[in-house]
Amino acid sequence: MIPSKTWFPQSLQERAAWYENFNFQAQSTGASLGLTVDDLTQINEDNMMMQFLASTAVTFETFNESFTLFRNLVTTGDIGDTPPPFPAFPSPGIPLISPVVGIFERVSEVYRPRIMASAAYTDEQGALYGLIGAGPEPPDPATVEPTLKTFPAATGNMFSAVVTGRAQADQWVISYAEVGTTNWIVAGTFTGKSGDITVPNTTGKPIQLQVRIQLRKGNANYGQPSAIILTTVNP
Repeated sequence: MIPSKTWFPQSLQERAAWYENFNFQAQSTGASLGLTVDDLTQINEDNMMMQFLASTAVTFETFNESFTLFRNLVTTGDIGDTPPPFPAFPSPGIPLISPVVGIFERVSEVYRPRIMASAAYTDEQGALYGLIGAGPEPPDPATVEPTLKTFPAATGNMFSAVVTGRAQADQWVISYAEVGTTNWIVAGTFTGKSGDITVPNTTGKPIQLQVRIQLRKGNANYGQPSAIILTTVNP
């Protein structure tokens, strides 16, 4: 079996690094989290095997690259070219432990549940051991662009604004300018997904507006401004 990718790495080299850390944490504090002496011994041997597998994989990959280059030079090179040296065949040192099948199953189905069921377990320890996911990466603010929709009221020179795609923003500022002008006016700051805006209008006629928003987070601009859309307020 393969443990869940929500907390367990996917590549062999990353898994070897994960096991190195897991073994270090287990040998340091595992006894206080329900791991037995036999558990700690097996975890240490599993880690030794993982480090052997990862380093040996690199060794053979390097040999394979060298052998491919040798083969290509010998078969496709020009007559009279100096023959390349034959690459040395790898001979990795065999670890001084007997392989015990089930490394992944042990960590996923035995050690992880035992540690997390311990009365002394905390999420901080789970993170140190690598047993819980770090959560999704926060979005790159440079790629965050909210979507604005407006819904004009039938009367009252008012429209409602609804904002989606706010990511981690905690507020947003809405601005408007009459069509044909560049006189942008900040209409208000909101913290929810929607807000109502009343536009001063002494003309007694409908006014067509350009409207946009800027997300904010921690009192600083966050992400990109929304696209400018058009809306009309009615007296």
